[in-house]
Amino acid sequence: MKQNDYGKEAFNLRLTICRMVIKLPLLAGLILLGTLLVGGGYYLKNVVLRENPGYIAQSVYHVEYAVESEAEIGAVYINQTSWNTYVHSDAFLGAVQALLDGKEIDRDVLSGMLEAYLASDLRVPSIEVRALDKDLCTEVHQAVDEVMVTAVPKQLREIEAVAIMDSEKEAYAYLPDVRVGRAFALGAVLSCFFVIVVFLIKETWVDALWLPVSLWKRYSLPVVGTLASRELVQNMQFHFDGKEKVAVCPVSSETDPVLFLQSLKEVCGEERLGTWYPVPAPVLSPEVCKKLREADGILLVVEQGLRGNAKLEPVLEYLQQQECVVTAAIMAIADERLLRLYYCLGKDEV
Repeated sequence: MKQNDYGKEAFNLRLTICRMVIKLPLLAGLILLGTLLVGGGYYLKNVVLRENPGYIAQSVYHVEYAVESEAEIGAVYINQTSWNTYVHSDAFLGAVQALLDGKEIDRDVLSGMLEAYLASDLRVPSIEVRALDKDLCTEVHQAVDEVMVTAVPKQLREIEAVAIMDSEKEAYAYLPDVRVGRAFALGAVLSCFFVIVVFLIKETWVDALWLPVSLWKRYSLPVVGTLASRELVQNMQFHFDGKEKVAVCPVSSETDPVLFLQSLKEVCGEERLGTWYPVPAPVLSPEVCKKLREADGILLVVEQGLRGNAKLEPVLEYLQQQECVVTAAIMAIADERLLRLYYCLGKDEV
């Protein structure tokens, strides 16, 4: 056993994959929860709690520019930004207000209802009208059509005439682009990414004991395996052959040495372990070191998982100070599914 020089294993990808497989139900549940939070939040906000999106009406126009040939249109055409500037100007809005049958609509409100667009054809602009009230949207839309046809050619010298190519007869309910399916898919991807990243960080950050072989790699402790190991009896014979008085000492206070020794006798046989005796964990009863020094051998019982490593090093250092030499260690409370999967995946390795 190394004297106060405990090593640290390199990253074990096979063990990490096995741990991920074992934890698959938990990871899948977290991914599902994240998917529901993202997709459900999107659905709740944009569908269930969505405010009335209002109504929309749109017209497409054909503009005849005051040019002698089509080649000159590129020099005088009105781009989309200029169309929007003009549509929101006082001249245009005033002409629209004059056609609204005496309805007093705030000019800023009216301006917010209008939006101009320009297609790839420079002569085909369109104007979109949006409002919360369907009748108001339809009325404003009709007024805009009339202003475009009658007033715009008079107000803009670059334009000779404007004709309506396509116009909605009445406003229709506006349906926003709500993509619930994509929101759930995005939630699933993000949840999967973050769950895996957090899992990997946790696995590499927490220095836990999952494999019996880790006891040898980190602490140079001979290990006999677990209670379910097929080679347990042979390993016990090798390490404890000729030793009559063997102390079974757990590292953790949560492990009952009496019960563990009873389980060990059921596996290895009462006749072989008849003179073995249990001692409490050193953290509970430091005076047990006297009994440990009197023993012919010491079997150290180490728990698997997150609790084992944090408690093992202080116990090993204490036993070294008390000149108690550990003959071998055994891993208790082992996850046999994890061990079977780990060694199954590695059986083809050289």
